Amino acid sequence: MPKFDKSVSRIRFFADIPRFVEGTCESPGKVTVTPERCEYVLGLGPCGRVVTELRYSLDSSYLTVTQTSYPQDAPEDVEVELLTLIKRLHDVTGGYRSVDPGASGDQWVSVQQDRIDGLKAIRRAREKLKEIKQFTYKVQEITGRIETTHI
Repeated sequence: MPKFDKSVSRIRFFADIPRFVEGTCESPGKVTVTPERCEYVLGLGPCGRVVTELRYSLDSSYLTVTQTSYPQDAPEDVEVELLTLIKRLHDVTGGYRSVDPGASGDQWVSVQQDRIDGLKAIRRAREKLKEIKQFTYKVQEITGRIETTHI
């Protein structure tokens, strides 16, 4: 089976999960296998973090689910605004000048550069809070079908 990597908004399946059950003085511990529903979705997760990216890869032996998440109170994602401002500033300083009324061109460029610097600081703070987790399951332990919702 070929390996591939797909971005999804949801993946759900059942897997037989081995669990160790502690023993007592009279009997040793043992491993039990219980079927468990495994579901990963974008958005607020049971751990209290917001999952922003969800990917899975599958080969003949393993299913790996990778999720990227941030705490609920993490700064907003500013990537689109940042790239838009950088492009706009580049267009203006590259010869095309469309300045705000009442502001000199240099003053407008300075204001835009300050905003870009602020957005870069927000992006750095957000990246420090990013968490990437991988969950790997043996294909032989998966029972039934794997359901996915693609973005």
